[in-house]
Amino acid sequence: MSQEKDNVYVHTRLTELFSTHPILKDKKLKKLDIPYPANQYEHEKIDVVHWEEFIKNEANRIPLLVANRAQLWPKNIPYEFFFEQKRTVALLHVAYLNLVILGCDVYELPAGFNSKSDFPNDYEAYPLAKKYSEH
Repeated sequence: MSQEKDNVYVHTRLTELFSTHPILKDKKLKKLDIPYPANQYEHEKIDVVHWEEFIKNEANRIPLLVANRAQLWPKNIPYEFFFEQKRTVALLHVAYLNLVILGCDVYELPAGFNSKSDFPNDYEAYPLAKKYSEH
């Protein structure tokens, strides 16, 4: 796919998720201002923010994490600090090889969640809204 087609696909898929997901249709997401996989998942309902704003608990914006079955992005952040307290996060699920968007779910992950040992399996125990993903 060309970059332009990739961008159109991502925007269309995100618009679909935001319009139908029971939690996301009334919220915005916030993405940390560092690299995420492949494309940057740009959308008018996704704000790009600095670390201090990313970790701030807000009623109308949820931190965005991106995951495939093996990795969690953004990679190089202090997750141990991020999960010092319980966090509501939106987890955008992408295909392992081509990063196609499979869906998005919202989780309330507990304090002490370990992104290295608890991911990719144990986050599934903490859904806030089950389930909009197509995976």
